[in-house]
Amino acid sequence: MPAAFNDDEMKILVLFALNCAGGFSETETLCNIVAAADVNYIDTKTAIAKLIELGLVTDYNDEGEKFAVINDDGRKVVAELKTKIPITTREKVAAEAAVTVAKIRKGICVTAEVSEPGENGFCTVTLDLLDDDGTRLMKLEILAPTPMQGDMMAKKFRENPSTIYENVITS
Repeated sequence: MPAAFNDDEMKILVLFALNCAGGFSETETLCNIVAAADVNYIDTKTAIAKLIELGLVTDYNDEGEKFAVINDDGRKVVAELKTKIPITTREKVAAEAAVTVAKIRKGICVTAEVSEPGENGFCTVTLDLLDDDGTRLMKLEILAPTPMQGDMMAKKFRENPSTIYENVITS
């Protein structure tokens, strides 16, 4: 059963979630973070629209993606009023925000691409691992006999890049 929050509490919850996500988020991702608190999607979208109207959040469009960005006034509201939201709800939202941000960061720092088979009949699997600041730590190209095997290699790398990195470094 969805949690029941009044309009003001919903706005505080959304501001809290946005703040936990680093101050900016794609709008749909923000809705998913807030959903960790068992909150209705429409209530979340309504709260985001109201926060934009109030000037506590700014919305941006980037190539069809909608982003929400908390401003200084929004941060002040969160700091002063977050205790209006139950601690268990805040913990759920903060945990979901942390997991979401980690997944996004991992997606940025780890890439694995599989090429179409070349003249030799093999696919090239290109693995890239970047540091948080964008510095390349490792680029590895491996041949795979089939696109399916290349996809399996790429998937394994995306799931656990540190294992491959450590094995290469210690070899």
